[in-house]
Amino acid sequence: MAEAKIRVFLADDHPLIRTGLSLAFEDDSKVSIVGMADNGYDAVDEIQKLVPDLVLMDIDMPGLSGIAAIRELRKKFSDMLILVLSTYNDRNYLQQSKDAGANGYLLKSIGIESLSDIIVDITQAKEVVSPYILYLERRI
Repeated sequence: MAEAKIRVFLADDHPLIRTGLSLAFEDDSKVSIVGMADNGYDAVDEIQKLVPDLVLMDIDMPGLSGIAAIRELRKKFSDMLILVLSTYNDRNYLQQSKDAGANGYLLKSIGIESLSDIIVDITQAKEVVSPYILYLERRI
């Protein structure tokens, strides 16, 4: 019997990112995009309904920012895996993400195969070593 795919929710205000990642993961044997949102409010609502295994969250979105959305999600889902996926290689955003409760901070310069590998490794509680991940905290 095949293993169940890792259910990932994607929150990003750029249609190209959402569509591109959705298409890229269509044929992935381990990862599946189960939902998407283009703003923080919709992301929080949909994530509460779908309860994915992992969330990829952009920082800069209209309405509720990704960082504020992470804070909201942490109130209900203390163990949910949340990775920030951002273009900003900025210490301030990294610290805000960490303080909000993100498990990791990834740069959008990452390749799809590396992203898939990181998603698999973090959901299996394996050590993650990548030049694309700037912060990683495991929650027990």
